[in-house]
Amino acid sequence: MLLGSVVATILVIVVTVQIALDTSYWTVFNHIMVWGSLIWYFILDYFYNFVIGGSYVGSLTMVCIMINFYLYSSSQVYATLVIMVVRITWYAQFASISLSLSLSLSLSLSLFKSPSLLSMNIA
Repeated sequence: MLLGSVVATILVIVVTVQIALDTSYWTVFNHIMVWGSLIWYFILDYFYNFVIGGSYVGSLTMVCIMINFYLYSSSQVYATLVIMVVRITWYAQFASISLSLSLSLSLSLSLFKSPSLLSMNIA
């Protein structure tokens, strides 16, 4: 149960970091939703375990009290970084080889206005 709580926490953190990286424009609403979902995970976990009396009662609290959790926390950071390296390299490659939205729009408009190669008479 302890390992499951740590793995679930790593999963929620990794997905939240991916959402934060996918967000292009940060507004107050985006901050509330992204960071609030991370906080909401811990609130719902404690609510489910202590108020409803779920099957993992106190497992996350027990993990947070143990010294091993802080070793797991460093492994959470490492796991997040390792998982995100692939995503970050994809972003870097995509940003270097792709056109911006305005450039691709102007290119498509210029191709739309010019005659196509099929209608040209090549002699």
